[in-house]
Amino acid sequence: MKIAVCTDSGAGFSPEEAERLGVRIIPMSFLIDGKTYTEGATEQNSMDAPGQTTLKVSDQQSTLTRETFFEKLQASKTCSTSMPAPGDMMDLWDELLLTHDAVIYVTISSGLSGTFMAAKMLSMENEYARKVYICDSRGVSISEQRIVRDVLQLIDYGYSPEDIIDWISEEAGNASIYVAFNTLEYLKKGGRITPAAAAIGSVLKLHPILSLMDGGSLDACATARNMTQAKIRMMNQIEGDLVKKYHDPRASYCQFAIAYSQDRAEAEAFARQLVAHFPERFPSDIMISPLSLPVCEHIGPGGLGVGVWPVMDVSLVERAMHRRKVG
Repeated sequence: MKIAVCTDSGAGFSPEEAERLGVRIIPMSFLIDGKTYTEGATEQNSMDAPGQTTLKVSDQQSTLTRETFFEKLQASKTCSTSMPAPGDMMDLWDELLLTHDAVIYVTISSGLSGTFMAAKMLSMENEYARKVYICDSRGVSISEQRIVRDVLQLIDYGYSPEDIIDWISEEAGNASIYVAFNTLEYLKKGGRITPAAAAIGSVLKLHPILSLMDGGSLDACATARNMTQAKIRMMNQIEGDLVKKYHDPRASYCQFAIAYSQDRAEAEAFARQLVAHFPERFPSDIMISPLSLPVCEHIGPGGLGVGVWPVMDVSLVERAMHRRKVG
């Protein structure tokens, strides 16, 4: 069976990485002061410069660097995001089904967006029944990428779409994700917190730290006085999760990843701290990925996140699938 994989731009794959993996991207939209932008078009103009993201502005095609995006964001009065358009989902599914037997669509967490439920309803239409399968990543950015990679690996091992969805539905959400904000201003602009709460955080110069819970929704877990302290607190949270949640204090079978809004140098410096703090981790590489722009819209330019999750053991998948079939 030939299975195609697609995801939304909330995963934050670069066009080059998505092409290398063979993953198609469904764009998510966001609004800045009433103007609609769409990130992550499936096809990019070959003349786009490296480091630029192609965006649609109304009916015009426009290219913005991440730097220009943040300039617009900082000058804005309001900002908000919306899920991928149903037409974009169905157009891509129709295209992929011309050359594939099935499509697996990995969505941004259902705890953060209505994308999963909307796609699930569309997939129940007769033309997509038993052809399009919707997978709730219960994550965003690096944790959504992780689910996409696991799906691709399971396809390579020959699992059916039904088996893959069953396994991922059990395992998605078991990542530990922490995100430090430089300011609450952008959550206020997006209506996620009250102006009063944002003002208190600003006066006290607090850097909130949110965690992506197992159910796929964000929740406050700590505060810090500066980003240096925030990074230490996030490492402490990860350290506790390795012991209590994964029973793997040395991170000997856990993948680390970092996501950032704008400052890659700070993300790389944080990676070096993790390397020193967890010298026995495996895999040894630490993924570093920029956050997608719709996510940055709520976090702002100074956001920094870290995640860790158990590496998928295909032998465990095989045993679990066997137990289901004989049970």
